[in-house]
Amino acid sequence: MSDDEREEKELDLSSSEVVTKYKTSAEIINKALKLVVSECKPKAKIVDICEKGDAFIR
Repeated sequence: MSDDEREEKELDLSSSEVVTKYKTSAEIINKALKLVVSECKPKAKIVDICEKGDAFIR
């Protein structure tokens, strides 16, 4: 089957699959942000806070 014969799938917000992926991503990022904010304390090192946020997302 050639590329011309393939039906292109819509990858915009009209696709429920795309919306689900955006919602899932938002949930992960909101949890990561909550973790990062909770680590913001006096004398906390920025690099340590960022590493914890990165580790959570991975």
